[in-house]
Amino acid sequence: MVVRLPFQPPLHGFHFPNAFRSNYTGGFPPITTDGLCGGMVLAAFNFFRYGLPVPPHNQNEIDFNVNFEILRTMPGTTDLVDYIFHSQIATFENISILAFIGPAHPSFDDEFRKVRARIDQGQYLILGLKLRPDVNGWGHQVLCYGYDSDTQEVFVYDPNFPDEEVTITRQRVGNENYIHLRGNSSSRTDERYRVMFEQQELFPDRVSDRVTYDFPDNVARNLNFAVRPPLVNIQEGWRWCRNCQGMWFGLDPAVSCCPAGGVHSHEGSGLYQLPLDYRASAGQSAWRWCRKCQGLFFGGDYPSLGVCPEGGQHDGAASANYTMLYGTPGNADWTQGNWRWCDKCQGMHYGVGGVCPAGGAHNPSQSAHYVMLMTT
Repeated sequence: MVVRLPFQPPLHGFHFPNAFRSNYTGGFPPITTDGLCGGMVLAAFNFFRYGLPVPPHNQNEIDFNVNFEILRTMPGTTDLVDYIFHSQIATFENISILAFIGPAHPSFDDEFRKVRARIDQGQYLILGLKLRPDVNGWGHQVLCYGYDSDTQEVFVYDPNFPDEEVTITRQRVGNENYIHLRGNSSSRTDERYRVMFEQQELFPDRVSDRVTYDFPDNVARNLNFAVRPPLVNIQEGWRWCRNCQGMWFGLDPAVSCCPAGGVHSHEGSGLYQLPLDYRASAGQSAWRWCRKCQGLFFGGDYPSLGVCPEGGQHDGAASANYTMLYGTPGNADWTQGNWRWCDKCQGMHYGVGGVCPAGGAHNPSQSAHYVMLMTT
């Protein structure tokens, strides 16, 4: 029987490989380490449980060289890479990290039973993979989200295999059992490991309002590493119009057009942010800015581009590709909910009512539940 939790590597994992090289610049001794596997799996899981789309970066958009001193990266490191680096440090703040260097070699059957028990309770796991004695290095970390009880396969997100589901099985080599990893689409394999073990359970509903890691608290309370990920590829300047209830780009109200008459109003509005050019994960892409009315409308896979208060249909020819986030328990406390799509004008509006350029009030009856990022 196959059991999978909702995390999907092609959707929720990073789209770049674990090619990091970390260089200690704090003096003697010089230290260079390869990879931030634990940081990548923990960071990806945090984007997932906070209801945020994983950043869209590919391997050509990441600087894999990380310079650091004790517990901090050096200036010039991007927010995303800094978060991955500190997520890696957080995975070392658990006593189970000693299993990478200890003499114990837990059996595959025992660890598979632990995987089943965690997954059946809706919990994810960071699995540690201990290297074979003939392989140099410190080991590896992956995120487990499923299993097959008939074949004793374990399904994981492995950042060495971006955009793939990776299967872990036991393989007999001579008189030894080894851990075998295989990608589901590339058929690549990795056979460097001797044992797997449960390093850390992860709860999808355990979030906090903290935005930085706290070493003493992580150790003392085992807070499950719930630190909100940074927002990257975000455009600010969006506003709510109190007259029509719509979302519009508010840098210059004079060039806008409100279906309630005149121009949009930013009076009483918060400052909103929209994710740019994300792949679909925790949200819906293909939202567009209309250069005629300045409003936000849905422009993908629909027979009409809606109704623009300026006349005719919305014009998204000059727009970026925006992503609207779906409301989840993970982002409920720090986003603004109750945003809806109107199937008459295709626009995004707040709540029920408002003024629709197609006539009457907006109709949110067919809409998903969206949330907005806010700075104030």
